[in-house]
Amino acid sequence: IRKYCAATFRHMSHKRLLCEQLVQNSAVPIVSELAVAAKDRTVSRDCGIALVNMTTMDGIEGKLVEDGVVLALMSLMNQYEDLAELCARGLFNLTCVDAPFTFVERVIKSFVSLASAATLEVKHICASALCNLSDLKAVRYKIVEEGVVQVLGLLARGAEAKTRRVCAIILHSLASSQVCRADMVAKGAVQVLYMLSSDVDTITLHYIASAIISLSYHEDGREGNVPRLINEGGVTALYNICLRCPKIPSTTQLCASALSLLSLQKIGRDAIVNEGCIQALVTLLHEANDSQTLRHGLSALTNLLVDADNHKPVHSQGAITSVINLCNHEHSGIREACALALFNFSRGTIAREQGVSTTAIPAIIALSRLPEPKTRMRCAATLCKLASVEANVPLMVKEGVVPAFIEMLKTQDQEIVKH
Repeated sequence: IRKYCAATFRHMSHKRLLCEQLVQNSAVPIVSELAVAAKDRTVSRDCGIALVNMTTMDGIEGKLVEDGVVLALMSLMNQYEDLAELCARGLFNLTCVDAPFTFVERVIKSFVSLASAATLEVKHICASALCNLSDLKAVRYKIVEEGVVQVLGLLARGAEAKTRRVCAIILHSLASSQVCRADMVAKGAVQVLYMLSSDVDTITLHYIASAIISLSYHEDGREGNVPRLINEGGVTALYNICLRCPKIPSTTQLCASALSLLSLQKIGRDAIVNEGCIQALVTLLHEANDSQTLRHGLSALTNLLVDADNHKPVHSQGAITSVINLCNHEHSGIREACALALFNFSRGTIAREQGVSTTAIPAIIALSRLPEPKTRMRCAATLCKLASVEANVPLMVKEGVVPAFIEMLKTQDQEIVKH
């Protein structure tokens, strides 16, 4: 009789009208009890299919969860390993919603417990369900609170590329809510992002970069999440992404912007130098074609050059050469950024060495002839610094610094005239 009942529930659940009647008549507890108590795989399987079919109905997710569908599907998974994927799909269906429903936290908890002992396919279903839930702004903080960040680390480890990509998207979604960021970092989000940054999938890398820049934001000059972001591999993750995606503007813009943001603080500048990220900036400045990436990259480099201790590594890794190569760029904002970077560089002793001056001086003189007042003022200040070194004077004169000075004096701009 139980077999016939289970088979009947399964057949009825395939018909929308009858499936609605089952839900309305509170069949979920009965089917759930029959599935778990039957001790017969065929009965349990038929009941499981009936329950999963009920989860495909829209707008009744709250009632299904209240009636115990989550507990029933989880119990079936524990009882029969071969039903795990079926039951996971039923739980996944409960996340296909536009707004949170009553008892949604039970669904979140079910996926948190599923992550540790799942097959590759169940892992992917689990990640996809958490991705759906992370789209609901109202439950993002609850998701982080329930330990989903740690769960993503479990899901991503040894998973297929498609699952790791979904994990990156979830971290991106959660990090986009400011209320989640501190908790995410505290619960190890940066370590998961670092682990994912070794992927070759460019979409995964894009979402990692997006999550990192969101976690980098700080207010009122406070360090915020930056120290942990640095100590747990965030800067190294950006380095990995820059080297893998140097010609994908949507990703390079995020990486360059994140490095620019981190370079605003001393701790960030030290990390960029120590983690080898100067080379990443050089790669971006050399290979990127879009103006946003170049401007953010130059901004990060300019900030690095605020500290005189960074001048040697910046120069030795070819960053100054990259700046000089961009001095004749068609975009005025990039030319201004180049002028500022070279001005900061000119304030240190490295810039006064003959080999450096030989390449930098002609570029600065060429920049000084451009129409932008800000660029000309920075060039005037840079040339003033370089002219204080006696060895530079013959080269400056040879390259036409005197006519350039005369042209700048004609502007009658007080700052330019002063320099």
